[in-house]
Amino acid sequence: MHYKETAQAGNSYLHLWDVASEKAFDGGFLLTTTSFPAGTEIVPKGTFLRGDLVNRTAVPVKTVVLAAAVLTTDTEVKIKKGHNLIATDKIGTATASVTVGTIDTSDDDYDVITIVADALGALADGAVLQSHDASGVIVPNGLLHRDVEIDDETPCSIVFRADGIVTSRLPQPVSPAIETALKDCQFLNI
Repeated sequence: MHYKETAQAGNSYLHLWDVASEKAFDGGFLLTTTSFPAGTEIVPKGTFLRGDLVNRTAVPVKTVVLAAAVLTTDTEVKIKKGHNLIATDKIGTATASVTVGTIDTSDDDYDVITIVADALGALADGAVLQSHDASGVIVPNGLLHRDVEIDDETPCSIVFRADGIVTSRLPQPVSPAIETALKDCQFLNI
């Protein structure tokens, strides 16, 4: 076991959920870090994870918020900053998905990904897109228990139950599919 000491900076505690109510899966998981953008050093507490309970690995379930509505004729999707997408990620809605190519980060207010017209259908401003794979939407089975520092082997714990999760303080937006999948979690939309 490796011991790491990380210096505290700023507000050392941000209430994300009622810690007395949390339940985590027994044992730990090895976090797959190759799907995070280059330069990512810390994965924040509350990141959605899909843990493999047999192989003891965990992968992030990514979500993004649209910064503008998408019409069926649009070939660009504007997404809010603060996401952890990389080229090759697959994101979408319950019925449609796209593979992320180049992410244009030149605008100060939002990032842009290019799509084929009508690939996602029409979507409202503020809609949440989520990770996909060949079988459809990937849903998490928990949240990252605490901030973890990325290294060669990044261990983590996954919380599958918690009360009073403050959605506005999570590091990523919550989609309806995630709320449904995490049935033992109480999300407060504040």
